Amino acid sequence: MITFYKQTIEETISHLKSTREGLTVAEAEKRLKQYGKNQIKVRGAPLWKKLVEPFASVFMLMLGIAIVISVLMNESIDAIIIGAIILLTVGIYYVQRFSTERVLRALQKHDIQKITVFRGGKTTEVEDQLLVPGDVILLNEGQKIPADCRVLTANNVRADEALLTGESMPVEKHSNQLDKDHPVYEQSNMLFGGAYIVSGSVTAMVVATGNKTQFGQLATLTDPTDL
Repeated sequence: MITFYKQTIEETISHLKSTREGLTVAEAEKRLKQYGKNQIKVRGAPLWKKLVEPFASVFMLMLGIAIVISVLMNESIDAIIIGAIILLTVGIYYVQRFSTERVLRALQKHDIQKITVFRGGKTTEVEDQLLVPGDVILLNEGQKIPADCRVLTANNVRADEALLTGESMPVEKHSNQLDKDHPVYEQSNMLFGGAYIVSGSVTAMVVATGNKTQFGQLATLTDPTDL
């Protein structure tokens, strides 16, 4: 995985085969076909699978066998206790699954916004779902960050990344190269899709879109069909 926060601005630009003035219109259209739209996509599981999943485990099988044995041996109290354990386990599973799916729906919910982007050396506005790696964009206070980006220039920028990192305080952003390894919440020269600019203005180069973003990877990791 490319760690863009460790790269200089020039290294990032070179890696993405772009320029400080952004991509040409033709190159942006070509990359849109290559990478697809800037949207997070999560698979949905059929209803029958959601209902069956909590019972499809060795643990649940053992509890089921234990109930049968208890009934055959007229140990009704034991059977009731085991049955209660099964119901409790299934209930916890459904609650966790509902919570996970609610997070995924929030990740997928997408209100299209216009983003100022540099194309062919000129600024224009495009829908955020049409952004591609290598695009240079301009963001201002109050805007939602549309994709993962490497900061190029920053003017008193702070970003709210609570939904991604859990950090309650806005994070200051800059364009300097970082050395050593850093977790996401310490990558102060990066912007992450789904977060918000709470102050200042910034120009940045898009490095990842859709499911390749940090939010997109989170959606993949928490995909209910993989539980």
